[in-house]
Amino acid sequence: MEDVLEMFRKPEPPPLGTWIMWMLGEKEEDDPSRVDTQAADIADKDFTGVLVFPRAGKLDLRHPEMIDLLERASNAANTNGLDVWLLADPRLASRSLIEESGEALEVLIINKTPDDFWNGSNLNSVRIEGCKFRWEMEYPELRPTHMLQEGGITYYPIGLEKVYLFKRGDDGGIADIKDITEFVDWQHDENNRKVIVNCEVDESLNGYEVLAFPKFRTNFLDYTGIKTWELWIKTIDELFERIECISGICWDEPGFYCEFGKFPYTKHICNHFKKSYGYDLPERLAWLVLDSPDESHAMVRNGYYQLLNNVISSTMDLNWSVSSRAAVNNERMGSIQSGIHATWHGEFCGLEEMVHGSMDLWHLRKFQSAAFTDIGEAERLLNPGTCPDIIYSLVLARSLSKVGPNRGIIYSNCWGINFGKPGDEASGEIMDYWRDLLDMFGARWLAHGYGWPGTRFTDLNFGPGYPDHPTWERFSLLNQHTKGAGDTFEVGEPVTDVLMVYPLENFYAIGHAGGNRVGVQLVKLVDLLTRRGYQLDIISSEWLMDANIYDGRIVLNGCEYNSLLVTHGRYMTQGLRDFIVQAKDAGVTVVENILSYDDLTPFGTALPKFDEISDDQMERMYEKISDAVPPTFELPDGAIGNIRKDDDGYIVHMIADRPNGRCGGTFKYSGVEVKIEERQEPLTIRLEVEGE
Repeated sequence: MEDVLEMFRKPEPPPLGTWIMWMLGEKEEDDPSRVDTQAADIADKDFTGVLVFPRAGKLDLRHPEMIDLLERASNAANTNGLDVWLLADPRLASRSLIEESGEALEVLIINKTPDDFWNGSNLNSVRIEGCKFRWEMEYPELRPTHMLQEGGITYYPIGLEKVYLFKRGDDGGIADIKDITEFVDWQHDENNRKVIVNCEVDESLNGYEVLAFPKFRTNFLDYTGIKTWELWIKTIDELFERIECISGICWDEPGFYCEFGKFPYTKHICNHFKKSYGYDLPERLAWLVLDSPDESHAMVRNGYYQLLNNVISSTMDLNWSVSSRAAVNNERMGSIQSGIHATWHGEFCGLEEMVHGSMDLWHLRKFQSAAFTDIGEAERLLNPGTCPDIIYSLVLARSLSKVGPNRGIIYSNCWGINFGKPGDEASGEIMDYWRDLLDMFGARWLAHGYGWPGTRFTDLNFGPGYPDHPTWERFSLLNQHTKGAGDTFEVGEPVTDVLMVYPLENFYAIGHAGGNRVGVQLVKLVDLLTRRGYQLDIISSEWLMDANIYDGRIVLNGCEYNSLLVTHGRYMTQGLRDFIVQAKDAGVTVVENILSYDDLTPFGTALPKFDEISDDQMERMYEKISDAVPPTFELPDGAIGNIRKDDDGYIVHMIADRPNGRCGGTFKYSGVEVKIEERQEPLTIRLEVEGE
């Protein structure tokens, strides 16, 4: 397999233009002829390509009728001049793969009730009183997802992995812990969806707490299954034999679909863990949830979450490699590309990406042909205070574009919930402003969904899909603009002089939703810095290890940085610690421990609101940075901007910092000042910098 991997590491860049996810659901399954007119409609709006998505329908991806539908849709798109990427995603074939292989994902669930979101403070434990205890947990009936024909993930209890007794010390930490798994009885109350654990204990254990890890089998495929992949490889071969016009494969949020409180847990995961780290995961399960006295929980959590990420990245790699081989075997011309956004919520601040298995975006980027990010609730653009994640997502996409097989290619998705409903006059201005933001960052638009974007049997309020959307008629103009923007906005890479280290290891060590508070700080900080004239890249510790240091600069992937922002607090790799020392010795300005962990109050929600972090707290972080590191440039009032360098000099692109906003004043960079009259329209200027 390694030979195959090396053959297909560097596909050709995607053509310039705008793509759209084309979602095929029950309507198209019942009447396949609908795809012919749909393909023509998409092409009529000047899209460049389609990502063909089976979604929320009745048919398994491996079903003959579904393969027929995918072939018809792909050929219709190709006939209309559209490039075709196919969602070759094994999750969509979970039903048939499980039936044939017998392999299904197993998970451990510790939530006290289905609606509880484990966050570090609402631990499902029970206190021993009178020499006995009764521990119970109500498990979920269905976790909605568009990836399964059943409409969601189901859970069925199959055993009890571990049960612990533990005692807290005066400081609240764990003073004593005992494994009592072999002594307990467990029951399954199927009518009420409950798992119950009972036991009588010695009176000396009165006052101890009980924590149990029941195990469940799901209807979700096992990414680590051996037979599963043998079957899936045959499916890929059939798809490429049937559909000759595929130029790329894609996936939508690959991962385990496990929030905090649900832990992916299979025999293969345990075997890989032992092989990778030299000790048994089952013997350390308590430390996924409890904080150990010697802080060894940080090692266990880092190892476990890294392993989940490695499983998903291996899946992406194998999918890409097998597809590339299948294309060659079927005498296809050119190489196969891969994407799209590898994330779920974690690219912003929802740290359940850790248990989903795709939080290390830099590692996953190695298996993508371009950098992709995804952002929802576009209507928030009208109020910049509610959407720092939008600027953050674009900075992140720009950063990710500098690692992986293709340099400088960026896509970003934007979609709405209330945005675009009938009578919504704001839709047009939001779309226009989003286009201007993409231009400023040199990004291409990936439109969210042609067809119904919801989940089968459950309305998750994703908003209306195109063409049932008031803005559909605007796409011809927007797409023509995008196609014509390449010469202006893709001529040179942004000048980025500040490098920020993403606190991945710290998030792993926190290990629960309480870390979302730190994630919100990070998102707001990047937004704040960008709006005040800093141009920065965000990097993981792993990728930073490839950098060189000399003469007061960090050189990484052809980019030079004179400053390093280390957002980490308590936990970091030894490699990062050594790198910081070397950077300081070489004269690099290093600002450490920027994010605050002092008020790490656990939250019970997946995505805390941005206003839960005070402006005063953000200003303190900003002052710590600005006292040591000046901004890349000074912006006029009310502006947000970007500066690029090409062979002829520097190009500055500025827009207002909000839809319908105005900006004006003085722009300063490297000793050059430019007066800008107050304006609402975007502005592009070329700078002559003395000595350059």
